[in-house]
Amino acid sequence: METRPRTNPAPHFFNVAALTVVHCFRWVASSCNTKILENPNYHPKKNEPPIALFCVHGTADRSSAFQVPIERLLPQTPSIKEAHLLAFDFRGQGLSIPEFTAQLNTTITLSGYKVIYLAGHSRGAEIVSYWALHYAHLAGIEVREVEAIAGPYGGSNKAIFPFTLSKSVAQMEIGSSFGQQLCNDIKLSHISHAYYAAEKDGIVDVTAACPSGEEAKLKIYRGHNHLSLLYSWKMIEDLRKRINGEDCSLSLMTAKTDIGIYIEEFNNTFHFFSGTFKTDLLNLLIFFLDDLIHNMSNDRYPEAKSIGDFIKFFLLDKSLLKSGASVLEALNSSLTFFQFSNTSTVNFLEGLCLRYKNVEIPNRIDVDRECTNETQIQLRNA
Repeated sequence: METRPRTNPAPHFFNVAALTVVHCFRWVASSCNTKILENPNYHPKKNEPPIALFCVHGTADRSSAFQVPIERLLPQTPSIKEAHLLAFDFRGQGLSIPEFTAQLNTTITLSGYKVIYLAGHSRGAEIVSYWALHYAHLAGIEVREVEAIAGPYGGSNKAIFPFTLSKSVAQMEIGSSFGQQLCNDIKLSHISHAYYAAEKDGIVDVTAACPSGEEAKLKIYRGHNHLSLLYSWKMIEDLRKRINGEDCSLSLMTAKTDIGIYIEEFNNTFHFFSGTFKTDLLNLLIFFLDDLIHNMSNDRYPEAKSIGDFIKFFLLDKSLLKSGASVLEALNSSLTFFQFSNTSTVNFLEGLCLRYKNVEIPNRIDVDRECTNETQIQLRNA
């Protein structure tokens, strides 16, 4: 199957709106039944058991929510034999997350698979996390990883009355005891989680899309909303990397790469204004990260203990602009009387602060090793 380049521009507003409409149309046109999609390129490694991917949709959605992304993903993940797109019984009766999880448990155990991946969107993310934490060991099933897409681990601002008459929605309220316990259990568990959030999600804020302390495992996708995120080529590419076991660890190099990709996307997107101011600031941040890599110590922001802290100090730095404003203040101000502020760039940089806040700035030995590995990769690709 043909795949998109890694550095696609962020989706335009009208593309995101169209994807949302498509999702709603598929909801109307699809059935409420569980679907099983077989992988046409299934080719397991030697002595590896069959592996399945189980996908759980969100509140009021249907199994078709995952059909398009999984049809794109499966041919690129040869270790996955098939994907199960789950549907639930007794919909609309206000069931709780543990009650939905019990149904999921029946489906997984009857499938016969002993090694699985789990993916969930919105409420489905909490359902698959709950199953992995409370059922997997009882069933003797290995969960390779939980892929949590726009999951309301920190609560949803739309979990309000009268929707909270549903027990599962009440459990997704901000500050709910269920959500807090689930987050604590995840942090204490050995089961790997990866989190995916939409920058413009009006249902689950990016800061709520993972448990506190898990931000290094969170990726934020520019321009997308709660539903369009499922169709993001970049998110599907990241899912592919994780399932195929490619290195997804965070470092100074990956921070530089993230910023570079953002700049490339920005330059490839139509704007009504000059983007030089934005790109100059971002290139300056890349220069500072380069300086951090190639020098013995962090002389610029010595208080910064993590890469996320370093980027935060950069945003608050008032010595870089002639106006005396901080980078954050400058980006939050309108470009002209008629134009909007640089909110997307602010969101991107604040997202980096979150993602890298627990990634320590490495010492010289670690940096040398990282640069050596990067050079080896470039030579192999030459």
